[in-house]
Amino acid sequence: MSESLCQASQTTVQITAFVQEIIMFQYWGKCMQRVNASFVSLVLLGTVNMVCAADMPLDHAGLASVLDAMGYEYSEPSDHPPDTNYYEVNIRFGEATHVVHVSAHPNEKVIFVGMNLKGAIPASTHIPNHVLRGLLNANFAATSVFFSYEENTRQIRLAGTVPTIDFKAVLLRRTIDEIVSKAQATVKLWDYETWNADEANDVVGGEAKHYDYDSLKATLEELGYTFTTKHFESNGLPYYLIEEKRADRTYFVIVQLSDDKSYLWVTADFSALPEGAEIPPKIMQRMLEIGWSSLYMRFAFNPQTRSYRLEHPFDNSNLKPETLQKAISRASDILAQHVDVWDPELWPKATTVETIASEAKAATDEPTEKKGNDDAEDKVESNDKGEDRR
Repeated sequence: MSESLCQASQTTVQITAFVQEIIMFQYWGKCMQRVNASFVSLVLLGTVNMVCAADMPLDHAGLASVLDAMGYEYSEPSDHPPDTNYYEVNIRFGEATHVVHVSAHPNEKVIFVGMNLKGAIPASTHIPNHVLRGLLNANFAATSVFFSYEENTRQIRLAGTVPTIDFKAVLLRRTIDEIVSKAQATVKLWDYETWNADEANDVVGGEAKHYDYDSLKATLEELGYTFTTKHFESNGLPYYLIEEKRADRTYFVIVQLSDDKSYLWVTADFSALPEGAEIPPKIMQRMLEIGWSSLYMRFAFNPQTRSYRLEHPFDNSNLKPETLQKAISRASDILAQHVDVWDPELWPKATTVETIASEAKAATDEPTEKKGNDDAEDKVESNDKGEDRR
């Protein structure tokens, strides 16, 4: 009995020792798995660092291996343009997630890293001068990343390149991090929704003002407009002819002051109709409908000069720069959206005198002599509100 118990006890000890060996083996096995995983990661990163040490070009597939080894979360967009392969890397920064584009360029032996900021700037939004200067100033102080702008897509981009010759993964990570952090720190430079509300006001004072010719010209310059200073033949006073681009067409908007500077007018002018020609009733109705929907901008017709125009008068005693900017954009948008209303060539031919199309110029033609003269005897072209401007 006692012998049996002794044998059983020895067997139990042996089993216990065997189980402990198994447990220890599993423990060290897991440790070795971790060591092996770390070793594999080091090997991969070492391979990444050595990819171009032998001057081997890094292609699109090779870049994916690099991003995998670095632990980035990324995807390849399915709708990218032909012959344009890139990866979208998701970077979390605080509560926001930024998308950074990364692409390999074997011929150039670089990796391109870029972020399109905010998306396309609306056609009606001008890039103020202070924003352009701010972007250039930021580039002057930059090291590996810089701001750029593309007119066709109207996008501001923050980008940089990483050489693949003697490539180091840490440089790619540093470039990605710098782009994200710089984007966070320069929101007011590239977020166009803040330009009118904040930054634009800082440049031109922001406060309501009474414009004279010099301050009006300076404001148009600060708002980033392309314009020409012209003068009325009747009195020599200046007006400003602004070029506004919408799609593939250029429109002209005029900004002018009344003689006593009590009113500022934003207008789009059209030459006089030929004698005997009339605006078709349906077109006149459309002109009135536009005035209804736009709240402020309206079409007007001068029966004395037989000319019509799109106009918006402002009291010049309490006018802010952003208000002026919105009016110019609103006028340009109406011109672009309603060409069939103001262009005689597109009017119904059955109710239009044949000479209208050939003799009446549209808004895309530079106007001849513009209004703005308040003197009753010097009223010119389409201004029949001289008494309201004094």
